[in-house]
Amino acid sequence: MDLFLMVLKGSGSRSDHTGQLAVLVNVWRSVHRLGGCRPPLHWFHWQQEGPPLVMNLSRGSTTTLIRSPRQWGFMDPSHVRDIPLAISVITVSTSRDESTDRSGPVIRDLLSSSSLPMVRSRIVPDDIEEIRRELFASLEVANCVIFTGGTGLTSDDCTIEAIEPLLEKTMPGFGELFRSLSVRDIGTRALLSRALGGVTRGKAVFCIPGSVGGADLAVRELIIPQLKHILTHASQ
Repeated sequence: MDLFLMVLKGSGSRSDHTGQLAVLVNVWRSVHRLGGCRPPLHWFHWQQEGPPLVMNLSRGSTTTLIRSPRQWGFMDPSHVRDIPLAISVITVSTSRDESTDRSGPVIRDLLSSSSLPMVRSRIVPDDIEEIRRELFASLEVANCVIFTGGTGLTSDDCTIEAIEPLLEKTMPGFGELFRSLSVRDIGTRALLSRALGGVTRGKAVFCIPGSVGGADLAVRELIIPQLKHILTHASQ
């Protein structure tokens, strides 16, 4: 299998392209997790001059120009601003408290390891009005709100019902990609998840499962890598 790597122009800093490189590495890992052999991860080259290129570096010693990053769907680095982040993490559960909450601490640890500031943390019951009240409070201090729990199909699960009507725009791709990635870990049970992403007031809101695995996947592989990209567009 061939691996396509970006050769980036030097007009921006290396950190501008961290998200793009992370996407490539995650694809590389996912191929292995889905049962395929990992393609060789040969080289990541920082080009100081010229336009950005995508190169095929796995055909022996031959380097073949494929096409431009825009055709592959990679964003121009200028479309991702270095926005200061402030994140609120809300666990939705009637039965859990601080001593039994499992997904909240997982998310906080992931944010901490990525040096992302968490400015608010709460546990609220499975109640639409309580969930909405916490959303409004979080939006006063944070530009990203992560709700964990209450996204399933039981009669108590109401996080989606509480949040979705308040979003100005939803990101269907967030839930679609989350469920697609979940298949590798839990199989077709992933279809039960109603994970949701969207924006309101120029800020990002995510509703993700309360399971440790689901929370870890959503935050580690989707939210953290794409958060500044999302907020750049949401704030325009």
